Amino acid sequence: AGSLGELGPAAKAAVPALIEALNGKDSGLQESAIQSLGNIRSEPDVVIPILISFLTNDDLNDEAATALGNFGSLAKAAVPKIIPLLNAQDKDARFAAQMALKKIDPIAAAKAGVK
Repeated sequence: AGSLGELGPAAKAAVPALIEALNGKDSGLQESAIQSLGNIRSEPDVVIPILISFLTNDDLNDEAATALGNFGSLAKAAVPKIIPLLNAQDKDARFAAQMALKKIDPIAAAKAGVK
């Protein structure tokens, strides 16, 4: 799953299989699938809501935030769910939230104090 993301948008055909991988219990596979979905950046109407749902998963929220950031302004719906991660205990989640906000909505990032 992780290698597919390296192909970027050319791996669009893999999106349904990557989404299916998110339904499993293997967190390593889920992590790879989330990263690949963010790198492929295809089917935003389907993928973005799924990625948003992982922002509340303490094990995968930083990967989800990073993947959403790759969609840029298309992921504006994620902003209200990303902002709370700015105060997460996990430093990786905080950093991912900062970077994602800058890419998705620089104005919201500035208002939230992200430099």
